[in-house]
Amino acid sequence: LALSAVAPQLPAAAAASLDQSWAWRPPRGRRLIGLLTLTIALLLFGIPLVSLVYKAGFRWNDGAPSFSAIKAAELVLGSPWEFRREWQWTLLSSGVAATATTLVALLAGWLAATRPILLWLLAGVAGALASVPGPLLGVATIRLLNHPPDSPAYWLTELYDRTLLGPILVQTMRALPLALLFMWSQLTTIPAGLRDAARSEGAGWWTQLGRIAVPLRRRAVTGCWRAPLLIAAGETSGVLLVSPPGATLL
Repeated sequence: LALSAVAPQLPAAAAASLDQSWAWRPPRGRRLIGLLTLTIALLLFGIPLVSLVYKAGFRWNDGAPSFSAIKAAELVLGSPWEFRREWQWTLLSSGVAATATTLVALLAGWLAATRPILLWLLAGVAGALASVPGPLLGVATIRLLNHPPDSPAYWLTELYDRTLLGPILVQTMRALPLALLFMWSQLTTIPAGLRDAARSEGAGWWTQLGRIAVPLRRRAVTGCWRAPLLIAAGETSGVLLVSPPGATLL
């Protein structure tokens, strides 16, 4: 529904300049929309952050609960070193997942941008993945990778038990919906005339992607990598089910 509302407001690809960055500028209600966005951000991030800081500094003082800013600071500043192994596993797993997510989103977004009929297929995949709870993604990954020794697919079990393939798959599926829609919105603004000129010179689909789309939207590509990195690192419920022995993620 959100995609159907936003899509008509994207600049026409034939009229968009090469360096144009798309931004939604509603003619009315900007302050209300801004206030609503700020409220949602505070609810999503502000309250949990305040709660975590309070819990970090919580202590009992003469039988009464109190808050110690020094204790909170010591815990926060010391935790990166204390949990350095968990940080390493998490950054490795989420980094690979973010790279895989960006590559898939780049290819699928370029397909949808050059073949508009595929847009709704992309939106359907993004919506389906976004609606699946994390534990179900974990269970689906287990069924995909975990096989008995007499199964022809037992080699997947070896990867499941000895590598980070399971967490990477769950993190990729969790981060993919946002990356798909974001990358499509960026690639669809590349002027159609530029693609037509490249096609007339013999540039195929892959050449247009590598020589035109990626250079013109390289900031979008790097941005698309950063967002899935954070989403993948924050995925908990599904990753807990599929983490291999010896690799504890945050």
